[in-house]
Amino acid sequence: MNCAAMTDTKAAEETQEGRKLSYSLNALFPMFAAESCAKHGLRLVHVSTDYVFDQDHAADQNMPRDYSVPNPRSIYGTHKLLGEQFVANAFAAAGRPDWYAVCRTSWLYGMHRSKSFVHKIVAAAAKAAAEGKDHLDVTANERSVPTSTDFLCSFIIDGFVNEWRKGRIFHAVPCLPLEKKQCGVSRAEWAGAVLRQFRGCGRDADFREAVARISSDGFVRPVERPKSFYPVFSAMKPSAAVVGSTAGCDCLDEVGRFVRANRAELLDFAEKAFTEARGGQ
Repeated sequence: MNCAAMTDTKAAEETQEGRKLSYSLNALFPMFAAESCAKHGLRLVHVSTDYVFDQDHAADQNMPRDYSVPNPRSIYGTHKLLGEQFVANAFAAAGRPDWYAVCRTSWLYGMHRSKSFVHKIVAAAAKAAAEGKDHLDVTANERSVPTSTDFLCSFIIDGFVNEWRKGRIFHAVPCLPLEKKQCGVSRAEWAGAVLRQFRGCGRDADFREAVARISSDGFVRPVERPKSFYPVFSAMKPSAAVVGSTAGCDCLDEVGRFVRANRAELLDFAEKAFTEARGGQ
């Protein structure tokens, strides 16, 4: 299973070193891994991204599907698409065209990467609370599907470890809530789903009161992110091959379950940010 990637999209766009690293890790490395696996008769699951897509408008019938034609708008997305193609070519050349699976996922978050969006929002809320603010500015012009590492691992284990699924490209993302099926989830809505889980849960009275204020339904003041390093709309439709523990999972429900399951650790992370923002007091 290849989970390696260079995900600094800003560096990939703006610096020669970033572009080289992106090409090496996102395109060449998957190719070498695929060639080695194909040579030795091993199957390969390669993790890719929604950044291979960019839709100008949102409607259920236009959500990128696993058979949709990619259209990356960034260097990162272009290199990830090359990685997918290099993997396919390596197995085809070895006469094993069905021995690989590309699992595209989107807006990945988990506990063991403190730079994930969930951690960033929790820390930002704590900092805003310490500064007496009653809102967060969160971008609203990107729409996709938040996906936990727990979900992705279950998708891979259920779909390719316990039993190899037929097919070559899969969209490893949860389902969208019914009310979001035509538009995907914005980062502002994702932030709201995270912070609502902290109401009344802080161990520090000031922190608890402040986060409760910020995590109210109107906590966001959505802003537009001006850079074009990301797809405007890449809410992928889950593949029909979603099986086992991942079947029918709602992405915002999954966010809530994830935060509740890891709330103690996230509170430690948030309260540290809260204390630092108040000058260590």
